[in-house]
Amino acid sequence: MNKTPIMNGTSSRLAWQRAALLAALVLLGVLMLGLVAVGAQDTARMPAGVELLAPTYGDSVELRITVTLPCGAPYMDMEYWVVRPEGENIHGSVTPLNGPTGVIVVAPITRGLGTVDVCVKGESTLRKCESGTLNTWVNGVDMGALKGGDANGDNQISGADLAILAPAYFSSTGDPDWDARADFNKDGTISGADLACMAPNYFEQGEEAPF
Repeated sequence: MNKTPIMNGTSSRLAWQRAALLAALVLLGVLMLGLVAVGAQDTARMPAGVELLAPTYGDSVELRITVTLPCGAPYMDMEYWVVRPEGENIHGSVTPLNGPTGVIVVAPITRGLGTVDVCVKGESTLRKCESGTLNTWVNGVDMGALKGGDANGDNQISGADLAILAPAYFSSTGDPDWDARADFNKDGTISGADLACMAPNYFEQGEEAPF
């Protein structure tokens, strides 16, 4: 005589839980398919040419200013100016900027369209200005190489700078006639290398500060 097994209470609860879990998984799969379909429709409706920007600092972006220091200097105090058609102007400094090629990071900057004017000046260089555009999360402006030899920091290279270099010529750090302002390549010695850094820029003047 065959006997049909009787399902006890524990087995009945396990079967019910498995059935409920299976139903939940099926429902989740249906919902996921629906979300994928909606996303595809939204993408199809997006106008041609629209750029999906990377995440930003809220409504702000980051500007990276690349600067090549003169004469192979490994570091130099650097001042910078950022001018925007809309929004705030920014003036700051980096002490020191490590080189020979360094990057000044200016952030956050309020997002805006159009060009941005950037100027930089090292402690012994002429001021240089370039233009760039703020339109993505991280924006870059390459200032190229700065011109060295401005010993007195007046944004021009003239006899006044040569008058600082001449009496310190052949001196090293710690010597009584040492003058750090004429050590353009930051090697601790004022020599022909510093004179060679100044000479090509003699009688030149840097660009005016924007504000």
